[in-house]
Amino acid sequence: MLDVLRSILGDRAVAVPPGDPRYAPHPTPLVHAVPRTREEVAEVLRAASADGFPVVPVGGNTAPSLGAADDARPICLLSTEMLDRVVAFDPADQTLTVEAGASLEAVRRLAAPHRLFPALEAGRPERSTVGGALATAREGAWAARYGPARDQLLGVVAATGDGVVAKAGGRVVKNVTGYDLCRLYTGSRGALAVLLEATLRLRPIPETAGRAAWAFAEEGDALAAGLALRDANVDASQVHVLSGSAARDLGAEGGALLVATFQGFAAQVEDAGRRAEALLKRDAQVLPAEAPPGPPAEAPETAETLRITAPPASWRALGPRLRGVLAPPAGAIHDVLRGVRTTWRAEGARLAASEAELDRALAEARAHLDAPWDPAFRRALARFPSQIPGGLALMRRLKAEFDPRGVLNPGRTLFG
Repeated sequence: MLDVLRSILGDRAVAVPPGDPRYAPHPTPLVHAVPRTREEVAEVLRAASADGFPVVPVGGNTAPSLGAADDARPICLLSTEMLDRVVAFDPADQTLTVEAGASLEAVRRLAAPHRLFPALEAGRPERSTVGGALATAREGAWAARYGPARDQLLGVVAATGDGVVAKAGGRVVKNVTGYDLCRLYTGSRGALAVLLEATLRLRPIPETAGRAAWAFAEEGDALAAGLALRDANVDASQVHVLSGSAARDLGAEGGALLVATFQGFAAQVEDAGRRAEALLKRDAQVLPAEAPPGPPAEAPETAETLRITAPPASWRALGPRLRGVLAPPAGAIHDVLRGVRTTWRAEGARLAASEAELDRALAEARAHLDAPWDPAFRRALARFPSQIPGGLALMRRLKAEFDPRGVLNPGRTLFG
């Protein structure tokens, strides 16, 4: 396979010997392939498909453990790092078309002078790429205001597992032609196609942003107050409950913090903050926030995290149940508007109860684990119920159509 790839890419196809720590947790040995053009990507995929050789697409390689497979075969690590060109930028229409290997930081720098930004989120924007952000569909604090990752994508060019380059969507916001493959590719983790080019919908940067924080003795009390803000339709773009190290990093001496984030015109921000204080009957601590505001805190990059998603209204009952099942976390961030709670454990900490009890607690609240960063991905499959009857079978049929030989990211998704 190395000889074939070198005939396509020359010295941009390199053999990596077994045990090279720079490529962990990817299995080694592997071939590191770095194409410059979409045509080279297609040629690599056609060669790999003909040989049945696994291909793992990577952008900035910032999430190599996401759904990590137990498949230890040699692979072709297909990097999009050289596919980083700007194809088209129309500030008036608030759209930008870039190749998939462009970093999010580069895209933000390009759009910022026009008071625009891409509402795609990543922990390390200087390394994370547009293609990687879409393929992993990472969602954070911006999703409550701007929608999930799939809502930021207007058009895409992608190469399927057998090397067919196909387009979907377009470069305008109002585009309803054909099947919505943009949504299908988003979150597919490179298991259906390699993203080559994306047209993004850009968002206006708000004039100003600010945060208000309230301290509570118990996390449950802070969550109840956060749900009250949500139910009262106070114009907050983010509402978070922080506990443990996440709260301490913002100056809390113990207990939990409720943090509400406001953005818009200065008068709007002031008015929303006053309404929140009046609703909670407590003065707030004012915290600074950049525009557009990111999350008030994030899990440490190296932490073993557990993310649970449930309808926001379910958390009133689910919260106490989970505290009885899970060991006390080292830190926690609860996105109240989206119903997502992310916790991380102290080193060596384990579940306070059995995994079966965790499963029951999740099922009773219509909740599920999200974003399986734990390398023991296979054990968590039972916690990913299909949203519609026959959904898993449908996903497997799609995989067979887009990747007939099953070479793209084998074992990293539920469907193959």
